[in-house]
Amino acid sequence: MFDLLIRNGKVVMPDTVLEADVAVQGERIAGLLKTAEPIQARQVIDARGLYVVPGGIDAHVHFDMEFLGQSKHTFESGTIAAAFGGTTTIIDFTLDLKTLGGPLLDAVEKRREKAEGKAVIDFAFHCVVNDGGDDTLRELEQVVAYGVPSFKMFTVYREVNLYVNDATVYNVMERLRDLGGIAAVHTENCDIVDYCTARLLAAGQRAPVHYPESRPTFTEVECIRRVLFLARSARAAVYVVHIAAGEAVAAVRQARAEGRPVYGETCPHYLVLTKAMYARPDGYNYVMSPPLRTEDDNEALWEGLAGGWLATVSSDDNSIDVEDKRAGAESFDRASPGCVDVETRIPLLFSEGVVKRRLPITRLVRVASTNPARIFGLYPRKGIIAAGSDADIVLIDPTARLRVSPQTLHMKVQYSPYEGWDVVGMPVTTISRGKVIVNKGAFLGTPGHGRFLPRAIDPAVLHAPV
Repeated sequence: MFDLLIRNGKVVMPDTVLEADVAVQGERIAGLLKTAEPIQARQVIDARGLYVVPGGIDAHVHFDMEFLGQSKHTFESGTIAAAFGGTTTIIDFTLDLKTLGGPLLDAVEKRREKAEGKAVIDFAFHCVVNDGGDDTLRELEQVVAYGVPSFKMFTVYREVNLYVNDATVYNVMERLRDLGGIAAVHTENCDIVDYCTARLLAAGQRAPVHYPESRPTFTEVECIRRVLFLARSARAAVYVVHIAAGEAVAAVRQARAEGRPVYGETCPHYLVLTKAMYARPDGYNYVMSPPLRTEDDNEALWEGLAGGWLATVSSDDNSIDVEDKRAGAESFDRASPGCVDVETRIPLLFSEGVVKRRLPITRLVRVASTNPARIFGLYPRKGIIAAGSDADIVLIDPTARLRVSPQTLHMKVQYSPYEGWDVVGMPVTTISRGKVIVNKGAFLGTPGHGRFLPRAIDPAVLHAPV
């Protein structure tokens, strides 16, 4: 007898959709079975009319973080919101101004301590690197051995000591190549961003409507091309985070066509919102870096997802309090950057992608679950519905509707960039390691259920694009 049986659903794999039942024993998937078979289980869920998909993996969140403003989501509240949105694994960062410059492994352990006992779903971390000195390069090996093989670097934010120069990017990439790690890079040209920002402020052009001019599209595209060139020179894998510029998709596509292990990430807000939002009275709520771009950029990003040139869609959730956002009403540089998106990531992908654009649901599964699992060393434990994999499973009702508002969501901020939007297709049941933690609008999970996930990246991912 199985512990759990999900019957009559449409099971979505990375390449196909199956009519099958999913059997769960303990925390793992026991197998996929023909729907006609008589099977006994302690708990049976009828998924007729629903899609059965692997739990979402959000490879880019910022919970309980103090960085140009304090995020409102703790590891408890943030993972609860994630679970309601169909996400069963998150990857956070050691991004804390208090630990920058200290031992890298200490920063990882401090973040792990913050999450353990609080997270309701499984979690992992990327380690932030802000210098390329000999001590740091030696520490990388310790962190990889601990189970954290992905490292974040920023080419901006000189004012808070996050900026790294090209030599650091190159040195870290070379070292990670030898250690089996991957660099994740925030790509904007710091010198030009600083110059454009100072020029706008000096001219009195401080309103949020001017914010995109402080970080023009070319500052992102130039930096992405430069980072891809450095990765090629270092013979290293690279993951480009939160791509907003459609022109950058061509650079990623070209690199992948050359057989290089290059992976591009975008976010829901860059797919569906534009810089027109900055002209709104609450335009400060949309201050993020990079900024929102144009409808043409939206289209190019969707094409990148459909064509397989962009690998993942992450939330980049940074739940800045509305008061910290409102500080940018008079001057955009005072608004804490960030977008709150951890709960709306998969619903928006389904509604705007699968429903409106006929994006295959198999592609949604790839960019929201399978690809991040493969790139960051979680596959096949996560990211697929298969025998032996963790029973992280989400049921999506393609007919369920939600009008987005702070009241209909479960996030710890009193605004949403999509407030008033009608979303079609919603996660209705979320299962984490065999335990139903969300069902029909009710939270059934417990803080501390989530576990830290040590990772090791498949060498194939680091040598050629997957």
